[in-house]
Amino acid sequence: EFSVPRRFAVNLSVYDSKGKKAATLVNAMLAPGRHHAAFDGTGLSGGLYLLNLRAGGESLTKRVVLVK
Repeated sequence: EFSVPRRFAVNLSVYDSKGKKAATLVNAMLAPGRHHAAFDGTGLSGGLYLLNLRAGGESLTKRVVLVK
């Protein structure tokens, strides 16, 4: 779950620990407010992944662990 304060082009992507893109969860123009994106790790190995959210010239990266 994440929120944007105004209408922005938003990109939310998942990268593996080597920096290779594993999935794109959101790539759209979003209205202000709260939004939800689900990460389905089916077909991926367990381990460390990075979620990168880009919107309005800002970028935020969080680490997540996929447990299988």
